[in-house]
Amino acid sequence: MSDPELVELILVRHGESIRNHATDMARHGDPSLLKDQMLNDTDEATWPLTEAGHHQAQAAGQWIHENLGSHFDAAYVSPFLRTQETANDLGLDVDWVLDERIREREWGDYLTPGYPEYTIDQYLTDLALSAELTWKTPYPGSESVLDLVPRVTQFLQSVLHKTHQGRIVAVTHGGTIRAFQTIIERLWAPGTLSADHRLSNCCVVMYRLQRLDVDKLEWEGEVRTAHPALPGDPETPWQPVDSITSGVCPPVVGPH
Repeated sequence: MSDPELVELILVRHGESIRNHATDMARHGDPSLLKDQMLNDTDEATWPLTEAGHHQAQAAGQWIHENLGSHFDAAYVSPFLRTQETANDLGLDVDWVLDERIREREWGDYLTPGYPEYTIDQYLTDLALSAELTWKTPYPGSESVLDLVPRVTQFLQSVLHKTHQGRIVAVTHGGTIRAFQTIIERLWAPGTLSADHRLSNCCVVMYRLQRLDVDKLEWEGEVRTAHPALPGDPETPWQPVDSITSGVCPPVVGPH
């Protein structure tokens, strides 16, 4: 990178997981696989990619090579299996660092005795609500996007202090990327996440940040999103990001 004051942060969502596939089947009228997973395969951290998910990750890696090049100054990945498989499939020449702070949100233990049965229909309805800042399931241990903000903020500040110029890549999850968007783009008001903020499997969300004051969470820059795994490879144009004027960040407290 030629600009010594510029940081580029590239966020990649994982490819299609077995849960993504089961959910898609349920939406199309066959809930059998999703029902079996919800009862018998609840360890979310171990869900692998499907074959389609591996192809999506390879397509994202090719897009990154063609549009961003191959040099990255730091690389981070969630410890979940599907993100690690995605990172490997990207084919980047980097040393991935596992970081618990960019894991996915907790959906909650919906098999807890005494709580109502979590039906397939309710689960599908909840997925449509899950991008809302404060929404979460009523089950023990559940997290909202807002609940992710403290640990994602901590991650963001620490990596920007370590790499205050250059290019950073992180492979993470949809809910976690929502938290990044909320922090970086100041999307605190209800309804500010628009269609431009949709997060397909293996989408690439890119930030160019300048005039950083990491401790105050202030910066200026641009954001754009690409969807290499969707038909037609849709991309958004660069849009301005100005954390100083685009909204006030609520107080950030330590992880809970």
